[in-house]
Amino acid sequence: MQLLKNVPHLLRTFRLVWKAAKVWTAAWVFLLFIQGLLPVAAVYLTRSLVNALSAALGRGVSFANFQPVLLYGLLMGGVLVLTEITQVCTEWIRTAQSELVQDHISALVQDKSVSVDLAFFEMPEFYDHMYRAKNDAASRPLALLDSAGNLLQNGITLVAIAAIMIPYGPWVPAALLLTTLPAFYVVIRSNRTHHRWWKETTATRRRAQYCEHVLTEAFYAPEVRCLDLRTTFKQGFAGCASSCAQRNSGF
Repeated sequence: MQLLKNVPHLLRTFRLVWKAAKVWTAAWVFLLFIQGLLPVAAVYLTRSLVNALSAALGRGVSFANFQPVLLYGLLMGGVLVLTEITQVCTEWIRTAQSELVQDHISALVQDKSVSVDLAFFEMPEFYDHMYRAKNDAASRPLALLDSAGNLLQNGITLVAIAAIMIPYGPWVPAALLLTTLPAFYVVIRSNRTHHRWWKETTATRRRAQYCEHVLTEAFYAPEVRCLDLRTTFKQGFAGCASSCAQRNSGF
């Protein structure tokens, strides 16, 4: 039920990323399909290579007998090289996509900040939302996109592997699917726990950032030293960090 309630938010996040980087997102999805099929191709070629090698050894050592082995070996090498190339291309595309999404979200935050009523600037809740938007909103959609991309890629691989295993028995794909459910549950539960901690500790983390800002910025250095406030702000920062750590360990 909780997952169904979050579906509109997921769709909104995907629309935001698509609006910010349409071309890069389309290229990223295309590469995900390729990366999802490459492991299946490697498995299929490995079986064919082993069968060809066994047949060639059974017929005797000659170039004619080992031609199929050479062919499958070259195809296997091509798949491995293509896997590395797609990984490099994916990282490059994700870097460009990340920059565009962060710029787009920063523009949205700035537009909202200059349009809200001035009364919002007197509310602590407004600054909590602003802190999450400025510090985490730029990375959260990309993290969600990465998770969805990994799920899509692994799902393609799982379906393709299951299709290959169907001739060995219909129960084999079912067993393969069942083995993935515990890991999927652990990942979902861990992400939900971290999100709850991240949301509940916003005010504490914002206070810690303020203490660190006062202690490290040149603008505040004269006042901090004249009034001997170093210990006060250091204790405040340490207390906030300890509180966040305790909440995290409590989950």
